Amino acid sequence: MSTKVTIQIGGLSWQEPTIVIDSAYRKRWRIPDQITIRFGCGRFKAAVVSGRRADAVRLSPQIAQATGLWPGAVVRMQYRPESRTLHLGPLIGVLLRKIGPPSLFGDNTAFAKELSDACALYGACAVFLAPGDVSLSSGTVQAWYEHNGWHRATFPLPEIVYNRLTSRKYENIPSVQDFMREVKSRGGHVFNERFLDKTEVFRLLRK
Repeated sequence: MSTKVTIQIGGLSWQEPTIVIDSAYRKRWRIPDQITIRFGCGRFKAAVVSGRRADAVRLSPQIAQATGLWPGAVVRMQYRPESRTLHLGPLIGVLLRKIGPPSLFGDNTAFAKELSDACALYGACAVFLAPGDVSLSSGTVQAWYEHNGWHRATFPLPEIVYNRLTSRKYENIPSVQDFMREVKSRGGHVFNERFLDKTEVFRLLRK
């Protein structure tokens, strides 16, 4: 059971973390008054309020700050009744060697925009980070996202990591290896996890 929705933020005075979900979805999916929201590897408790927009959900500022989701983000929403968990996303973290001015992503700039547009089409969130942007102690990353320009925000650890590091030197940094292990330990996935040397590729192809 899933659908694609647009994120809205605020608008009402909530005293606790809250999400507003269309009443028809609540009835059809049997969503209770208290649920867990999963975004990336993060999980957040929230109260549920019924709304009247099937194409959008509204987050209280507490949930928006915890998830890093921004107004206008388009995400896939899926409810899992056995765990009372509403899954938003997925959150895809693209790991790059360096991010910064003047072109922000260097040779990866066009790729970053293309991937962001494709993710929005299917209801995923792509964010872009460098090895120094990871904080395992808080379970968060400082990453860039595209929405009418590039912006930086704090997100939970992504549930999918796309490794775009271009050298073994950076890939073998202990903090990078710790990051990948932590994502996998939380049920996430790492794509393009490591370089393959020529001998290893030959051995695999020979089979």
